[in-house]
Amino acid sequence: MDTILLLLLSVTFTASFASFIISFIMVITVILTYKFGINPDNISVMIASSLGDLITFVVMNENTLDVLKFGWFALFAAMLISNCAGIVFHRSIQSFPDITSLQLVVNGAAGNLVGVQISRLSTELHRNAKTGELPCSILEYLIFTRALLGEGKEAQASRILLIIGLCGHSLFISLILVYTSSSMLFLSFIVSYLVAIFLQITLLLYFGQFTVHLLWKFKFDPDNYSIPLLTSFGDLLGTVFLAVAFKIAIQFHGP
Repeated sequence: MDTILLLLLSVTFTASFASFIISFIMVITVILTYKFGINPDNISVMIASSLGDLITFVVMNENTLDVLKFGWFALFAAMLISNCAGIVFHRSIQSFPDITSLQLVVNGAAGNLVGVQISRLSTELHRNAKTGELPCSILEYLIFTRALLGEGKEAQASRILLIIGLCGHSLFISLILVYTSSSMLFLSFIVSYLVAIFLQITLLLYFGQFTVHLLWKFKFDPDNYSIPLLTSFGDLLGTVFLAVAFKIAIQFHGP
């Protein structure tokens, strides 16, 4: 009984102390970003989601130190891309206020879909190839038709994910039509919206195929590097395409 109580006390103290440290760092981060005129949402979320894992890497397992040493590139690159997406989003709100109700759904769904494909490709490489070696030339992964129109398992999975994304967003738009009276849901916008979704997911799946194999070629683990890069890139694509969809729809429908 004493051992159980000691274990519970240790776990509670550790969790509380870790939460205190992370909360303190987050408060300092938010204050500093406000001081320098930067939107804290574009920085604090990345730090909060990764700080605990990074500390664990340092303390628990020396085999993961390479992630701590070299994984910063992906995080900083993702942060820069997310900042670009934030700038586009901030400017788009001024012209299209309704974009705020769709941006999270558009970017979140695409990030999840490309994450699934990246995990599949990475697992396949870990199972069937040596680190740094590819089944074919890296240039073949630049071929667009190979990613989506080919006969291999990669292309089949990409097509399935693309269909899932389009069906999910079609259902989302349908629910909005049924349960709300939003003035933005006219035909030209619905068509523009679905085209934007198609382009976003298609480009993410294409770049995902190339990025995973390029990282593997240079002996980087795609699971650790490609997901932050491509999800942030998906945020940028989604925000840009969504703003363009609003612009095109308004041109056809009128203000």
